[in-house]
Amino acid sequence: MTKPEILNGPGINIDETTVQVLKEPKRSKCYMWVFKGGRPDNPIILFQYHPTRSGDVARNFLNGYQGIVQTDGYGAYDFLDHIEGIIHVACWIHARRKFMEVVKAAGNKDGKPTGIAGNALKYISKLYKIEKEAKELGLSAEGLCRKRQEHALPILDEFKKWLDAQVEKVPPKSLLGKAINYTLH
Repeated sequence: MTKPEILNGPGINIDETTVQVLKEPKRSKCYMWVFKGGRPDNPIILFQYHPTRSGDVARNFLNGYQGIVQTDGYGAYDFLDHIEGIIHVACWIHARRKFMEVVKAAGNKDGKPTGIAGNALKYISKLYKIEKEAKELGLSAEGLCRKRQEHALPILDEFKKWLDAQVEKVPPKSLLGKAINYTLH
């Protein structure tokens, strides 16, 4: 279970989270970086401790990699958008979370998302349903790809058109504007 095995796969997921460090001089907060990749049917997860959240950690790990890299919207990953051979993709759970923040801020008492954020969450829910069905069917990586092409791609196309129309109506610095822009990018 090594870094080269992760780098040989078609896609890598990267995330980092804070770790409380005890008895380390001059430092109370460090980071655990998580890299997941390798063969889709047998992925490998590698944890690396680093004292920093700098994008250099991901840059050094990925040195020479070609493929898909999935991250959240943290700015330290922006360098991925400028490396030939890397397709930088975001995470649906983070997009969903941003629309849920809009719903919470609106103070919807019954908990049912409405309005633009509610409509966005409906699109995302349809995508989640496809993933759930694929998991229940135990599809191979190839089967999952076919299912996504057949069922998710039309939803994504429709969702993109809908988001493009909404972005023109919503202030970009509002919670809703940030959710829409995150999803579009």
